Amino acid sequence: TTYKAGAMVENITADTTFTAVWREINIPDPNGITVTQPANGTIRVNPSNGSAGTLITVTATPDEGYELAYITVDGEKITGNTFRMPDKAVTVSAVFVPIDNTVADGMAVLAPPVFAACLFYLSLALVLFGLGEYAWLKLLDKPNF
Repeated sequence: TTYKAGAMVENITADTTFTAVWREINIPDPNGITVTQPANGTIRVNPSNGSAGTLITVTATPDEGYELAYITVDGEKITGNTFRMPDKAVTVSAVFVPIDNTVADGMAVLAPPVFAACLFYLSLALVLFGLGEYAWLKLLDKPNF
């Protein structure tokens, strides 16, 4: 009697010999991923290798004061943080750049405590010089202030 894979065999009442026949399947060898750690941050890949078509995720962690500009695979910029593994080994890296703390008109962005201190001293000066409420209304009426 021949049984198909997964068949249930019940009521065996005597010694029985079972023979399994295995078919070879082709599982491609995974290709390696070399991670070149960039300046001003770190990256890691998951999975750490893969055969052609495997989706690879790159996690980039910038150092304080930096942000991710882009990720590269074999020196070419990729969009986003994932890529499909080609049928060869690759090198993955990234570029981190300083966080830009300026606004479009070139004024520096002030941290909240610094900004609050500036407002306090400006208010004090306006009151001391007798400009008070009138000056504030004129300042707030200015575009781009």
